[in-house]
Amino acid sequence: MAIDVEPWLLGVPEGWHALLRALGRDIAAVCPKATIVQAKEKFGELRVYLSGANRAAFDRVDAAEQRSRSLCQRCGRPAQLMVDDGFYATLCPDHGRGFVPVKEAPIVTLRVRFRMDDDEDGG
Repeated sequence: MAIDVEPWLLGVPEGWHALLRALGRDIAAVCPKATIVQAKEKFGELRVYLSGANRAAFDRVDAAEQRSRSLCQRCGRPAQLMVDDGFYATLCPDHGRGFVPVKEAPIVTLRVRFRMDDDEDGG
């Protein structure tokens, strides 16, 4: 059983589809009641937002987001964060032509937790 990620694949680059599908399975294993409320690419990183999730589910999301920082968003091969004229993307050498490697991520990611997210049994 897996969390349904198919509706979100249109907003996620093709190179991360397998990562998002695996995340759906991982979340279902630790918190079957969780739902994805949004999944997208932002600043060259996968972003996934959950509802009804427990700490274990959020930990799975954090791991997938971290993994996306080293997978080409176009093909899924090893990659790095790159920039071209203010556009950030995580790309392999083939898809990163014309881009420049980034020395630092453009933003700091913060996780806001609500009391309902701390439900440890989650399922």
